[in-house]
Amino acid sequence: MTEFRIQCRRGLPARLAVAITVALVSAPVHAQDVDGTTPCAASVAAMDSGEYERIRPFLIYIIDTMETMDGNHIRRGEPGIMGRMSDGDRRYMAAGVSVNCRNYPKMAVYDSVEFIYRSFRDLRTMFGTVK
Repeated sequence: MTEFRIQCRRGLPARLAVAITVALVSAPVHAQDVDGTTPCAASVAAMDSGEYERIRPFLIYIIDTMETMDGNHIRRGEPGIMGRMSDGDRRYMAAGVSVNCRNYPKMAVYDSVEFIYRSFRDLRTMFGTVK
């Protein structure tokens, strides 16, 4: 039973990454439906639905918000992290936001994005990959 749980846990990030990839390349949907006050519960409901037209606005919002946060650091003369990231890294960051939202459904999506962005930034700074 424990082995089955471990396999399920390992498979979740891969399935989530595939879902995020498909959602990002599917038909365009406007991200106006998602803003800084949208609760994480709405993001969780969209992810659980499996409907890419519901997931896509959240993914667009997450990536755009992280790009904006990164731009703020660059304007202050600090190094950015998003420019050097691969598409896979961006998907993992979006997956991190999704997991964080699942853990804190009352949190705003913006706050979850900010938490994950700061965490990735701190890790990249600590390991010296931000220069």
